[in-house]
Amino acid sequence: MQKDHPQMRIKAFILLFLLFSINKLFSQEDLNAKLYVRATTSVSGQEFYIDILCSNSETKLLFRIKTHFNDNKFNKDKAVLSYRQLLESPKYLDIANDTVKLYINKLDSIARSYTDYDTDSLIISNSKHKDYINLIDEILNSPIDKLNDSLNRVVIDGTSFKVEILKNGQNSIVFSRSPDLKSNPYIYRLISESMNLYRSYKANNFLDKRRTSGY
Repeated sequence: MQKDHPQMRIKAFILLFLLFSINKLFSQEDLNAKLYVRATTSVSGQEFYIDILCSNSETKLLFRIKTHFNDNKFNKDKAVLSYRQLLESPKYLDIANDTVKLYINKLDSIARSYTDYDTDSLIISNSKHKDYINLIDEILNSPIDKLNDSLNRVVIDGTSFKVEILKNGQNSIVFSRSPDLKSNPYIYRLISESMNLYRSYKANNFLDKRRTSGY
C-alpha cells in the first residue's frame, strides 16, 4: 500500500488552491456582455458614443463622435413625418407607453442614418487591465438603482448619458446627467476610464476633450 506523504498532500492542496483561484479570476463568463454609452449635449449639439464589447479574454471599445447631422433630409423623410404625426395623437401623450418608446426608437434609428461620425476602436487584453475589467464586472453585477445618479441636483446645459447594459439576455438602461465622482462614480469612471484607455494607447486628438464634453 502506497504511503500518503505529507509533501504530496501539501502539493495537492496548493494545486487545488491555484485551480480555485484561477477559476475565480476567470469566472468572468459574466463578462460576456455589452455596454452602450450615448452622450448628448443639448446646447452645443455634441454627441458621442462608446460601445464596450466584453469577452472572457479581451474587450473591444468602439468610439464614435458626431461630426454632421443632415436635419433637412431628416425632417423631409416620409417615415419621420409619419412617426411624428402618430406621436401627436392624444393617445400617445404618455412617454412611458411602449408604442411611444417604439416610435421614438424608430426616429432615433432614422436620425442616425442621416448622421456622419468619426470612428475609431481599441482592443485591450483583460489580464493587462484588471482594474478596468473589475469596474465593468462591478457595473454588470450592481442593481440599477445603485448605478443611477445619487444626488438630486439641477444641471444646466449639461451632458446627458444613456448607458444600455446587455448581459445574459437581459437589457437594463441607466440615465445620468453630467456624472462626476460624487453624483455617479460608476458611470463617471466607466466613461472617463474608457476614454483614458484609448488616449494612453493612441497619441492623436480623436478623443480631444473639446469633442467629448470634457470627459
